[in-house]
Amino acid sequence: MDIRLNISWYTSLKRKALIRRLGHRGVTAIIDLWLYVAQHKPDGNLTGLTDEDIAEAAQFDGDFSEFIKAIGPKPDGLGFLDGDSTQRKVHDWKEHNPWAANAKARSRAAKRAVEERWRKEREIRDEYDPYTDSIQTVDKPHIPLSSSSSSSSPIPSPNHEIPPAGGDATKKRLDGRDNTPVGRWCRLHQELWGERFVVTPVVAKHIKDAGKALGDDIEEFDRRVRIFLEDTWVKENRPGPDHFYRNINKYAKKAEKAVFRHNYE
Repeated sequence: MDIRLNISWYTSLKRKALIRRLGHRGVTAIIDLWLYVAQHKPDGNLTGLTDEDIAEAAQFDGDFSEFIKAIGPKPDGLGFLDGDSTQRKVHDWKEHNPWAANAKARSRAAKRAVEERWRKEREIRDEYDPYTDSIQTVDKPHIPLSSSSSSSSPIPSPNHEIPPAGGDATKKRLDGRDNTPVGRWCRLHQELWGERFVVTPVVAKHIKDAGKALGDDIEEFDRRVRIFLEDTWVKENRPGPDHFYRNINKYAKKAEKAVFRHNYE
């Protein structure tokens, strides 16, 4: 949080007039008041504060009435404040300090953005929960579960039906009946690498986007995923579906003619 102070303040006539009335302590006090307003009254509305409160907020070390008279409404004052006692407002605050004045609005917008982000996260979790026993909530590279994993769960064969999480018989399965891109990816990963693929919300989205990029053509999707998973560099470096999605057009050729130049981004 900060305030804007135009460089013309250095030679401002109002600044010089304030110095004549209150000395340099008046300049320090008005700046302190602006800082207080930015932190505690960002809309510039001082309604409810007495004149003594305002002088206290400005840390003015003299008679508060003298300070208010000097900075108060014209014609008696210099016009730094508008309104009567307990109904004061900083003159043109929103025009001079829009960043501070909109602090609450930005805070509300940021809160809404976070809430929307978590709403989408929950939607992804609900959609892809059947694919894994535990869904991670952070964007981490895919780490496959090998047969040497410490997990006590046996690694299913490609045709083995994996029970849905939580025992809900209505949820999707990873067997051949699941023709979604995520289900096909998991089946091919198991078939070609002999490892279960742990689906997170982030990688599920990449797989789903890859399927959409191919027009939801499952056969073409399978062909390119096979080329990807059988590539020597891919087997060695284990990039995830995000890499496949970004380079999806590199796997358009038939497997026996596929040439993959490894310029991993």
